[in-house]
Order: sequence, then structure tokens, then C-alpha cells
Amino acid sequence: MASSLQTTISSTAHIQGAGPVQVFDSTAFTALGLWYPVNPRVRQMSVQANLTGSSVGAVVQASLEVQASLDGAVRVNTLLGTIAVTGISPSADGLAVDAHWKYIRVVNSSGTTQSANTSISVSVDSWLH
Repeated sequence: MASSLQTTISSTAHIQGAGPVQVFDSTAFTALGLWYPVNPRVRQMSVQANLTGSSVGAVVQASLEVQASLDGAVRVNTLLGTIAVTGISPSADGLAVDAHWKYIRVVNSSGTTQSANTSISVSVDSWLH
């Protein structure tokens, strides 16, 4: 599992109910995403992970953790969810979150199980209430 402490907060993007926000983009096996501030009026979010291999039809595999924080520094102990994608490139999966958190981030927890030459892109869409 990835480290639970990273204090880097995105200064350019916020999850605020105005369309999808890309929160993770990596080819690294164990990359930590930035913490993204969430608008206090956001109560529902969808997290979509897209994996692309080195060629169409290549096998892709990765595991991602969706984490929450109250302060943008330390994650809460309970994961919002895990997205495990295995399939033929391109491949996608996601999850829905029906609660408010002040910050969220995505962590690539694949370790050595991530397919080589796999690019991961994760976006979050949100709705205001």
C-alpha cells in the first residue's frame, strides 16, 4: 500500500461540480496523486479510471485506491474505494462516492502487478447539492 502522508495539494484544480476534473495521470507503478480540494456543496462524485496499453488490444492491468482526507495531509483510514482494472486496451472502470470529503486523491497501488507500458488516467465528476 502507498504511503498515507503526502501534503501536496493541487493549486490549479478543484472538484466543484462544473464537469470532470483529471486527478491522476501516470505510467508509474506506485505513483501518489495530488490531494484535490472538494467544494463543500459536493455530495456525490464518480471516479472513472481509463487504462491504455502500448497498443490496441494489449492486456492492461492496474489497481488504484481512492483516498479521502479532512486536512489534505493525512488520509482517513477507510478507503473510499479500490478500482481494479484488468482487460484489453483500452479498458475502464470506476466507482461512485455518495458522501462529502474535504480532499480526495488517487494512488496507484499496483506495485508490480501493473501491466508494463500502461498509461492510467483518472477523472472525477461531481454534483452540487
